[in-house]
Amino acid sequence: LFFTLMALTIRNLAPFLPRVLREHRFSLRGYAHYRLAVSFGIIFLCTVVAAYGVFLGRMYAGDIWYQKAEKLSGSMDPAVRISFLEKAYGYRSFESMYAMALARTTLDEARILASTSTPNGDDVAKKLASANDFAKQATALEPTDPTTWTLLAAIYLNTRSLTPEANDWAIDSLRKAIDL
Repeated sequence: LFFTLMALTIRNLAPFLPRVLREHRFSLRGYAHYRLAVSFGIIFLCTVVAAYGVFLGRMYAGDIWYQKAEKLSGSMDPAVRISFLEKAYGYRSFESMYAMALARTTLDEARILASTSTPNGDDVAKKLASANDFAKQATALEPTDPTTWTLLAAIYLNTRSLTPEANDWAIDSLRKAIDL
């Protein structure tokens, strides 16, 4: 919009400022090597713009799936939210925010599975391991963010019954968060 309005403004001011706004022509006729360079430059520029467009499209798709998951927070089965977050993370696996959301939601699903009348220990352990993996990915993506380390410590505290070393891991994670 900015460039369109700028072009329209310049076009409309052209009759009033003839000395400033003149038409300039530059011909590459007779210079074959310049034509080749210009052609290569235009093709390269188009390729870069297309690649950047695909990159931005993937980022936008990830944001759409993340927003769909956020709308479902607290209102539905966490499995549906996890499926949306996994799609978002698939598009934007370089963002710690998506890994943290997946870790939190998977931890919530593990808590729900553990609070049923007949909890299946294997399913709960798998969900806790998955939440732990996502939290570790978040800390790897954003090692200077204290919230990622706090989330990792919370997940370690939830796995204390499965792994005796989890207390030490949680303490180390909380110390790292405090240091940051």
